[in-house]
Amino acid sequence: MNYNEIESCVIRVKSGSEEDFAKLMKQFRLFIYKTANSFNIKNYDIDDLVQLGNIALMKAVLKYKVGSHTFSSYAYNSIKNEIRCAARSNAKIGNELSINMPVHNSELQETEFVDCLEDPNNFEEDIIHSENIKELKEAIELLSDEEIEFVDLIYYKGLQLTKYAEHKNLSYQEALARKRKVLKKLGIYLRKR
Repeated sequence: MNYNEIESCVIRVKSGSEEDFAKLMKQFRLFIYKTANSFNIKNYDIDDLVQLGNIALMKAVLKYKVGSHTFSSYAYNSIKNEIRCAARSNAKIGNELSINMPVHNSELQETEFVDCLEDPNNFEEDIIHSENIKELKEAIELLSDEEIEFVDLIYYKGLQLTKYAEHKNLSYQEALARKRKVLKKLGIYLRKR
């Protein structure tokens, strides 16, 4: 587009033409990409910088004084300045990080970094876990004394099934059958809950 076409396009964009804004973005796309690619800013990737360039183009359209026929120069400077501003802001932060730094959440609302951290104390999971343990203890209490001893030796004390079989003078197959029987009883009780 020549200067007159760009000027006309800017006037239509100021009037609300999205189609003309798309033309402007297409016109300046290569410059925005080239400018973004010439910067290396910590915590910004090329897409972030291109987005900053697009935002700068929108701001340039809004602030441009129609009739001066210098929109291209104005837009070029606005795009460069926007990306330079991001570089300066990033340089001020340096390597210092704070959990109170402002960040944007998924709804694009500004919040502090600390609010995005997961709480290591998940009370809901702790309550569910304690309820499961309570139900399991109640289920174990319904077993016979011999079965309770089996659960204690195998699952609490970590005795291997082969050692349990030797200790009780059982064959491995008998010990395995006892294990299946105990687990089946516990499963039936826990499913009823």
